[in-house]
Amino acid sequence: MKNNFLSCKKRTAPIRYNITNENDIQKENNTILKSGKAKDKKILRNAIATWMKENSNSSAH
Repeated sequence: MKNNFLSCKKRTAPIRYNITNENDIQKENNTILKSGKAKDKKILRNAIATWMKENSNSSAH
């Protein structure tokens, strides 16, 4: 997993793939956000806005 924003609740692991051990998953430059924290909600909103701006013309192709 690389360059993702992951939002999760307290008891939910941010990265899970079926029965794959989390330690076996290569992780690079991911941001873990906690559900319910105002600061993290703002980070997520900004990330979504940036992504939408960068990808707004991709649907025209």
